[in-house]
Amino acid sequence: MRELFAGALLCLFTGFFLPGCRDTALEAFETENGINAIVYQLKLQFGNKGRYANIHFRNDDSSGLVLTITGLADGNPDSLVVRQLRNTSWVQLNAIAMSELHDGLYFFTLDSLSGMKILPDLIKSTMNKMTKDMPKAGLKINEVIINGQTFGPTEDPLRYNIYVQPKDVYDKFEFSYNLKGQLKSIQDY
Repeated sequence: MRELFAGALLCLFTGFFLPGCRDTALEAFETENGINAIVYQLKLQFGNKGRYANIHFRNDDSSGLVLTITGLADGNPDSLVVRQLRNTSWVQLNAIAMSELHDGLYFFTLDSLSGMKILPDLIKSTMNKMTKDMPKAGLKINEVIINGQTFGPTEDPLRYNIYVQPKDVYDKFEFSYNLKGQLKSIQDY
């Protein structure tokens, strides 16, 4: 009986004090707890030394948080995989042999992103700038892409692209930041 009680207490402790172990569907990517949960999921899927070409977060009305990841799993550097987390389940969408790809892909690690800890601050900065400079009703962040593709010889090889969409409007605004969190461009679609 003591073992059962100890096990239940351990589960309760883990779920309460280790937010990175919780379900990513319950956490938003706008919060530190959400980022911790996403990093935890990425490490489960791609390993501690996984390398990424693209990390795409989006809010889906029916599924909640959807992650689509393109990268190299730890221990399998010969195959670029695309995996998606939706409704708490991972699905592999595609796998491509690295020998079939061109040499220009830029890969990054979670360590190079400092575990994506900057993302909630970039989202706050984006919303503040949008509210101040381009006020629109019902602003929401509907997707974020961390893109490791090369932007040119003098540009940063990695960008955080944050997409803001006003409610009931077809406009979409893209705020693009470099790895250091410097705003590089704003585009209206």
